[in-house]
Amino acid sequence: MLSTSTERPSVALKVKTDVPLPVVGFNLGRFTMKEGVLPGKLGDNLTIDAYANTTPPDEFAKMSEASLGNFDAPGMLPQQLSEGEAAAQIYTNYFGPLPFAKVALTQQFACDYGQSWPMLVYLPICGFWDSTIQEQLGLLNQNASYWKEVTPHEVSHQWWGQEVGFSSYRDQWMSEGFANFSVSLFLAATNKNLDEFHNFWNEQHKNLVQKNKFGKRPIDVGPLTMGQRVSNEKTGNVYQDLIYSKGAFVMHMLQVMYWTPQQGDAPFKHSMQTFVKEYAGKAATTEDLQRSFERTMPKWVDLYRNGKLDWFFNEYVYGTELPHYEITSDFTTADGETSAHFKVTQSNVSKDFAMIVPLYLQMADGRTVRILNLQMPGDCVVERTVKLGKLPSPAKKLLLNYNWDVLSD
Repeated sequence: MLSTSTERPSVALKVKTDVPLPVVGFNLGRFTMKEGVLPGKLGDNLTIDAYANTTPPDEFAKMSEASLGNFDAPGMLPQQLSEGEAAAQIYTNYFGPLPFAKVALTQQFACDYGQSWPMLVYLPICGFWDSTIQEQLGLLNQNASYWKEVTPHEVSHQWWGQEVGFSSYRDQWMSEGFANFSVSLFLAATNKNLDEFHNFWNEQHKNLVQKNKFGKRPIDVGPLTMGQRVSNEKTGNVYQDLIYSKGAFVMHMLQVMYWTPQQGDAPFKHSMQTFVKEYAGKAATTEDLQRSFERTMPKWVDLYRNGKLDWFFNEYVYGTELPHYEITSDFTTADGETSAHFKVTQSNVSKDFAMIVPLYLQMADGRTVRILNLQMPGDCVVERTVKLGKLPSPAKKLLLNYNWDVLSD
């Protein structure tokens, strides 16, 4: 239940939903509101409302009176609404429509805490202030990217956690990891270049491979399915870094492997939307996710021709392996056509480890294109010469992990 800025007498409300809801929440306050509607093809006329309290809490009101800045939350409503609308359109495109017609984005008074309930998103009040005030409050000194990610992250929980639930602590990575992955889709789609996207994946990588004060790297402590049990007095609080960041990488790697120049993300979208349809209103397990993806995966991801994704899930969901890659390459040109000779090494893995590794060509004009995928089993070296043909710009170098395609060291 939400009250607007219009004064009304207290009344008892009865709310009827079109679908069963696992939990129900509400937000109270004197709000001002802006409304947006997604296009019918994407959102089935999904309405996104954004609410902000008309007056700040006392502690921030006193700061405003002391000329420390304008702590007016409603001033940022257009931006929050814009981010919420964009996120909902992107996620509908990738995951399918939500089962309800309205989502409310509501400001609450905790500074750096967000949460998502069915049809209702709680956003931190500090996210409703511009970067000048955030800097004055010291909010940009640590984890500055949080303020760019919190709204799309919490909106994505309308799909991951609300429409599709998780069965137990062993499966919670699908909620938080999927939501974190969704942020990367948002950043890629809403920025003119991929700088923010690359910064995001660089941050996720650092979360996993940097040692904490206990001398532990989250990537080494345990598999995703250990959930909160990975955190203890010997490892430190590695749960969030592992679940959020590695969970996001798992979905990102699947997206990368599914992608083709001809079909783009269509195969990946099909698998994601099928999974959502199959488990909408249910609590899914990690095994449910794998089986669903196996029913829809493209043939080039079926490395062992057995209809199974065991090879990938054993490595990155149930395992802790972290491969190392090296590449050397050179180019030759004859009659205006370029050929590339390369050697790619995969190491620091078990004999049963296998991975699909994309290879990119960077040209002198800065353009970078994906040219092929390498299937690499165990510790191995792949050496090959490929014809690139006539290029629009001279070849500069071959690259691995240009888009953080494979979680590696």
